Amino acid sequence: MTIASSLFENSASLIGAARERIEAYGADTLLIVGGNERTEKSLTSTEAINILSESFPTDTVSLFCAWDPNSPRDLDLVAKKINAGATGVITQPLLTKSAWDQFDMCQSEAVFGEKIMLIPGMALPKSKKNLMFWSNLLKEPQDTIHKDDEFIRSLRHFESPDFNKSIRHAW
Repeated sequence: MTIASSLFENSASLIGAARERIEAYGADTLLIVGGNERTEKSLTSTEAINILSESFPTDTVSLFCAWDPNSPRDLDLVAKKINAGATGVITQPLLTKSAWDQFDMCQSEAVFGEKIMLIPGMALPKSKKNLMFWSNLLKEPQDTIHKDDEFIRSLRHFESPDFNKSIRHAW
């Protein structure tokens, strides 16, 4: 179950919403995201993770956070979320070589700790337009993403004359 921290301004309302999801749906995993409805009083996802980790035992509720490895600046932010009590990380889609490199480094060197579950987010674009849609959702500047070797390789795949013939096999 997903909880957008931006929808909450205090710990009582956040804990109440989490408890409701746990009881009503039997949720044992909560994905805490920042959300888009941010106000000056909104909780950040790091604050929400800290509050929930102090309110629910980790053996009954797993708290996951989001990470965008396409943005090198996000590594420090996800480390703060883990220090606040996140027990798992799910990434934004890995669209760039640097994103795959960061993911591999974090996984192989146990950067987040061995007890942290790390799940890669996957985008399965079916067209160049769809790939561009996914890239526009990311925080990293578009000119950085669009110069990345992995992203360029993906774009070329959709521009290939054999694309329509090979679509079912390549993705």
